[in-house]
Amino acid sequence: MNEMGVSITESTCGAKTVGRPVSQGGKALFWIGELSQVALERCATAKCAVQTMGDLGVQHGFYGEAEAEGAGESLLVAGPTEAWVFHILSSPDGASAVWAARRVPDDHATLVANMFTIRQMNLTDSANFLASPNLHDIAKAQGWWDPAQGTFDFTAAYSSGEYGHAYYSGRRMWRALSLLAPSLDLNATDGVVTDEETYPWSVRPEHPVSETFLFKLNRDHYEGTPYDLTKGMASGPFSSPDRWDGGSRFFPQPHGAFERAISMPRTSYSLVLSARPPTSKVHPTAGGVLWYGPHSPHATCYVPFFAAAAGEVDAVAAPYCSGKQQAVDRTTAWWATNLVFNWMDRMYRFMRPQVQRDQDRYEAAGAALVTALDQEARKCAADRDSLESCTAKLKTQAVAEGGAHAKEVAARWAALSDELILMYNDGYQNTPSVGQTIGYPEWWLTQVGYSKFPKPPPAEECSPQLE
Repeated sequence: MNEMGVSITESTCGAKTVGRPVSQGGKALFWIGELSQVALERCATAKCAVQTMGDLGVQHGFYGEAEAEGAGESLLVAGPTEAWVFHILSSPDGASAVWAARRVPDDHATLVANMFTIRQMNLTDSANFLASPNLHDIAKAQGWWDPAQGTFDFTAAYSSGEYGHAYYSGRRMWRALSLLAPSLDLNATDGVVTDEETYPWSVRPEHPVSETFLFKLNRDHYEGTPYDLTKGMASGPFSSPDRWDGGSRFFPQPHGAFERAISMPRTSYSLVLSARPPTSKVHPTAGGVLWYGPHSPHATCYVPFFAAAAGEVDAVAAPYCSGKQQAVDRTTAWWATNLVFNWMDRMYRFMRPQVQRDQDRYEAAGAALVTALDQEARKCAADRDSLESCTAKLKTQAVAEGGAHAKEVAARWAALSDELILMYNDGYQNTPSVGQTIGYPEWWLTQVGYSKFPKPPPAEECSPQLE
């Protein structure tokens, strides 16, 4: 997110072409991170960001991951007044790029789940559709689209399909769209395919889409549906929704897959971006808010950071800008959350409610902080005579109060892991008293054959025989 509220999130997608960077003997200069950075440096609108990234990709080449499964990229690009979905992949020769973008209707919501979604495009309507000049020519030259056989479909032409299995993307699309618009009664088994659209590209939400709703969506494991990952043998006796890889060098891996949830164990971080306009174009103040959650969404606490404070000294609290994966450091927010996540996975059913209570508490406190700064920003905007000094003061306030809240959250999560370890260790619950046996649920004991094990001998056979 930049100071004008232009915001970008990313989803890796499969593509039929694979580019290589110049650093590895290829012809492409840009990957998705660099395109995003340049767009945020140069643009005050989402549409400008889309056009800038597309033009640079075409001119200098684009590369994604080294395999077709991740060779394409999708960005969801939003600003205060509009939102776009942007898809890009390498040209077949590796020296350029092919891209397409579609504007999200103002009263709609959409998503991307590791697969291209844009299909038919009206390129005469530049207010809602943008694309690279080579879009049709490359598809025809490669035999991916025959104009005589039908309307051009971007996903059908350029997508390599879902990654992993038939519902890797499709189930997440179904879940998110269903939560946004339940009355549509979408079919969870339709999945997504390359040659036809199975779910609507966007939907009109049937309730307000708040930051809190998006936090919950990020944490979703299909709870309450037939695909609930907290149910069944794979969840273990204590209802963990986390699924590790199916096999490795230690264990042979049979053909198959687990359900792919929205919240994942291997998540590095997740974001919710509130793309609001700055109070003043000359002296941006409250503006956009970036809610950041280190590690997995269902273990993390989302903390607000203010775009207007970017560039200020200590704009990002220390626990959120230090640490590395190879060295445990509980003063960092990522490691504090990692420890909560890994311990909670052991007895998820018991620990998750406590983690959720803290999430609700501290995310509500973050929302109250945002509201208070918004009120101060409106006062600044109303008093034009002292706007410059007022906004400078507001930036300082955002850094100080936002930083204090972020540090408090990081410290709380470090303490929370200790509390969870203390409360649940060695198979016991240790509050309100120590050593209360938890045991296993009956359904799980039955399925693992507990009742079939030889029963102990009658009590009298165990009594000592005295002379």
